[in-house]
Formats: sequence, structure tokens, C-alpha cells
Amino acid sequence: MGTVFNPPSTAEFDRGTNWEEGENQAGYSADVLGQKAEIMDGTNASPDTETGPTFKVSRTSAVTQATIDAAGSPGTDGGDQLAAVMGVHVGKAASETQTVGVAGFAKNASNSTENPDACGLYGVGRITGGNSEQAGAFGAYLVARRDVATATATGLEIQAQNYTATPGSYKSNGSSDTKGIWLNANGESDSGVGIQIQNAFGKQFKVGLGFGNQETGGKKGGVAESSIRDDSESTVSVDVRGKHSKAAVRVLKEAGSILVGAEELSTTTSQLLELHGGGASHDPILKITAGANALQSILFNNSTGNVKLGQAGAANNLLTGTVAGDFAVQVIKETGVFHIGRNEARATLRVGSSLGIGAGAADSFGGGVGVIFIANRGTKPESNPTGGGILYTEEGKLMYRGSSGTVKELATA
Repeated sequence: MGTVFNPPSTAEFDRGTNWEEGENQAGYSADVLGQKAEIMDGTNASPDTETGPTFKVSRTSAVTQATIDAAGSPGTDGGDQLAAVMGVHVGKAASETQTVGVAGFAKNASNSTENPDACGLYGVGRITGGNSEQAGAFGAYLVARRDVATATATGLEIQAQNYTATPGSYKSNGSSDTKGIWLNANGESDSGVGIQIQNAFGKQFKVGLGFGNQETGGKKGGVAESSIRDDSESTVSVDVRGKHSKAAVRVLKEAGSILVGAEELSTTTSQLLELHGGGASHDPILKITAGANALQSILFNNSTGNVKLGQAGAANNLLTGTVAGDFAVQVIKETGVFHIGRNEARATLRVGSSLGIGAGAADSFGGGVGVIFIANRGTKPESNPTGGGILYTEEGKLMYRGSSGTVKELATA
């Protein structure tokens, strides 16, 4: 039979208010009285100044798995049998509130600059001996379970509450003033990983790390600036090693652009990828390499045609007649044409099954294939060229102007 301690009467101590002064401190309520037992240590007039916990439960054990199985918890880790302190709260059908197994509240009004933290729950798991690879130390083990599909299950809910008029800030080289999770590796050697998601029980998460877009209080989503920010100097920032059937990195077109080299896009156009040189020379700013003598290409594709820019890795790659190392433009369409020219003007060079030169009239090959068409000139050359000559057509005539000013008709219209 366990011992029952009768609680003191409410008149014995100043009840206080929620998280404020009072002999009988409480968390959210101004009046909390233990039903079976209540221990109070220190008062406002005479606060406790001694070390040591107010209430201590110590247990030393050597329990076998067979003992756990026989005690009514077969096949489990004995969590309900091996606790030094156990809190169980069962809500019945008429319950309209949450049930709390163990609640920890900590408040600190100290003016000290030493270490006046307030820790609501402090847990330490430690392995000091043995050689089993199955032994694990856990600071906390939390399980959320749902037995009906209409319920939700949250293994851990963490809130960072800022009840000041000053928004919290991010600090890249230390502890930020407000934070949801703060991870630190400690000990005599480096630790393996900060956060690991694994499949220990044969079930997977749909999304490993998700940033939702719930809108509340006029703000959409839980993150205002950077969903993931890396200010470290790790060898690699993002290291993708697994095999991914759809994409290693997927960015939908509605998500925005991928920007490298700057904090914002240089224009407001619809580019999905921008490499920004930042005013410095980059030769090259983009490199595509095979690391060996192999075919490499870039494909431009829409519903009516395909164009490839590529480097041949062997004879006749991309186009007939290429050899290893050649660069080629391949139009993958029977009537496709490759154009070179200025914006909002007829292209000055058009390459298809024949070659068209000039920005005048539309190409007219006369039914020929593998021929050259030169459009009539726009402005007639009036000055002499240097180091060469000018070839052009005028009213269908083939003309030439040399460096000494001689203008000669090479062929009639």
C-alpha cells in the first residue's frame, strides 16, 4: 500500500497568481492544489538557498527482459515498468481537455548575468559501460500515437514564444535570441549528424522536412526569409547521394528562379536560372564537362521542335562529319532553321538545309537544297573597307566593293 500525504489547506499559503508572486506557485492557473500530496520548499519571505532537489526518487535496478515480459509488458522496452517517476493521466469519454502525464514549469526572475536560464524539463540519458551496439542514450524519448484516423499525432511540438515588442533576430555565429531548436555537438569528439530521419519501424514520412504555407494573422507560412540558410564553412553545403526516381532537386516553375552569385535577380524577366557574375570576370561562368572524351549536349525542346548545342565525343556525333571535340548545333526537325540575328529584326543568318544571309527579303532558294541565298542589301556601302572587301546583292545582282573603292558587278540579276 502506497503512502498518501494529505495536502495542506489553501489557507496555509498565499495562492499567488499565474506565474506571479505567491507561496503556492503555478503555471497557467492561479490556484493549483495537489489532491493527494503537496510539497512546498521555500517562501517569498524565505526562499530556498540550498542545493539539491526538493523531491528525489532514486532507483537502482538490474531488470531482465524476461522480468519485463512477465510483468505484463512483453516485447517492449519496459518504459512503463522501469521509470523512477511515472505520471499517467487517462481521459475518459466525457473529457473535453487534454490529458497531461507530466508537466514541468520553470520561471526565473534573476537579475544575475551568470546563467539565469529557466528549463521546464531537463533530461539526460547516459551509457557508461558495456559493448552492445544496440545500447542508445536518449535525452528524451517521445511517442505520439493515433488510433483513429480523425486524430492527429505530433511526436514533438516546440514553440518559441516572443512576448516582447522586439522581433527576434538570427545570429550566424552564436545563439540567436529566439529559436525553436538549438543543436550543439559536445563531448571529446565530433558527433555524426544533427538531424537524422530513418526507417527503423518499416514506415516512412511523406515529406522529410516541410515548410507549410498556412496563413494566420496576415502572414503566410512559418518562415519569412530563408527556409534553409547555411552560414557554415562545411566542405559541402548540400550533398545528395541517394537514387531519386524523379529528380535529385525539383523546383516548380511557380516556385521562382534559381539564382547563383547574387542576392536578387538582375531583371524582372521570366528566367528560371540566373548566374550572376557580380561585376567580376568569370571565364567560364558555366562549365559543362564529361571528364572524358564523351558526347555532351544541351537540349532545347518545345512542342514543335528540338535544338541541341553539343560537343562531339566521336566521329559523326550530332551531325555527319563531326569528329571528337567538334562543337555543333543540331536542329532536330525536318524543316527546322537555326537563326542568328538581333532582337525584333529579321535574322541575318539562317541555317537549315540551305543557308540564308541578310536581313532583307525572306529566303528564296528556288527549290534548291544545300544552296546559299543572299538578300538584297539594305544600306549601300559608301566607304571603303580595310583589310578586305564587301560582298552583297543589289536588286538581285551580286556586287563587290574592294578596299580601294572599286565597285564591281560579279553577276547580273
